[in-house]
Amino acid sequence: ATTEKFRVIDADTHVDETEATWEYMRPEEEAYKPTMPASPIEDPRRAGDIHWLIGGYPRRRKVRSDKITKTTRAQRELLDVDARLRHMDELGVDVQVIYPSLFLRGVTTRPEVEVALTRSYNRWLAAGRSFHYRLPGNI
Repeated sequence: ATTEKFRVIDADTHVDETEATWEYMRPEEEAYKPTMPASPIEDPRRAGDIHWLIGGYPRRRKVRSDKITKTTRAQRELLDVDARLRHMDELGVDVQVIYPSLFLRGVTTRPEVEVALTRSYNRWLAAGRSFHYRLPGNI
């Protein structure tokens, strides 16, 4: 009897954007770069969350727990792709289709800002995962 091995695809995994995500913006787009507010934005519904300021408006920046997610910050932010791949192996996952965390909701009504953010995100994602075939990205 032959045993077929089925590929396991995690079709909804995420990366957490960092300040480095926006380092791929063109010089003329620097004004659109998300920043961190000088003081925390208090939202009682989301204790402990931090925010990006995009066009002067707060947008939630995911803060995840290593303990709850059973991953490390380096894995979630693509700082250690090899560790992310080892974790996938531990879980028996062959491929993770990566989605952004920030772009789950609209972040701006200004198309030029959206284009600059998206372009920078895509370049950051490509650089961070080194075009690894097991980590295709989406936006």
